[in-house]
Amino acid sequence: MEAATEHGNEKAMIHMFEKLDGEKSYKEAYRYAKKLSEAGNHEGTKRMADYYYEGKGVSRDRALAKDLYYDAAGKGNKAAKEKLMTSAQSLFTKMYENMQQAQGGAQQGANAGQQQAQPEDVEFEEVK
Repeated sequence: MEAATEHGNEKAMIHMFEKLDGEKSYKEAYRYAKKLSEAGNHEGTKRMADYYYEGKGVSRDRALAKDLYYDAAGKGNKAAKEKLMTSAQSLFTKMYENMQQAQGGAQQGANAGQQQAQPEDVEFEEVK
């Protein structure tokens, strides 16, 4: 099987990747994902992205993972497209929740200010 991978057999490389990944030999599995990616295989690129995203066999690098997901998605990898969509939805949800919290905090602050100092409580000096 390894001899077939040396000759660029993509099916053999995918098989070796899956075998090594299953055995948790992540550094070796990554090597096969990289070979696949370099050969233009979007599945290899997507699997490299997964490894960078999770920090399996390589240093965790979410920015590089994102770039690799975009690359794989651009080559037609459906799983990479789904990962990007899920990430975008999660980001927008968090942004919306943060905005709601900020507005709620601002409203609470405004309400507290109204409760503390009402216009009728303020004394004005007479202007002569």
